[in-house]
Amino acid sequence: MTEVGGLFLDVATPEELLLRYDQITARFPDADVLVESMEPKGPEVIVGVLHDKDFGPCIMFGMGGVMAELYKDVSFRRLPINKNDAEEMLGESKASAFFQGFRGFVADKEAILDLLVRLSIMAMENREMAQLDLNPVILREDGYVVVDAKMVLKER
Repeated sequence: MTEVGGLFLDVATPEELLLRYDQITARFPDADVLVESMEPKGPEVIVGVLHDKDFGPCIMFGMGGVMAELYKDVSFRRLPINKNDAEEMLGESKASAFFQGFRGFVADKEAILDLLVRLSIMAMENREMAQLDLNPVILREDGYVVVDAKMVLKER
């Protein structure tokens, strides 16, 4: 969205907000505009669920935000998963450094493990879900914040 001028981050003043609003409505005249508060920065990960044609329902974890596209650093598992599977997924990603004290920051590992296991359960119980993308998920020392989520349902 940022590449096409449909998203602006770190808007600091009411004047800048009006300017950005005018830019978006000029570029996308029929679109609704959503204004939200800016979440404080932090390390970002991606978490997702997808249905692979060969393996069935799978879960994904890796570096998030723009780093997901740059590094393609993701780990996959067939569903369902348990906490041990989730631990392995974290360990296979470069994002594991955030759970070990990278630059003095220690992300809440238990919270992310819980998220992965809960998404596994949700995906297994809701077979109409074709895809779920949580990106970015901003890591915190206590918990996490899902900044953007997208769910696609299977066609009936």
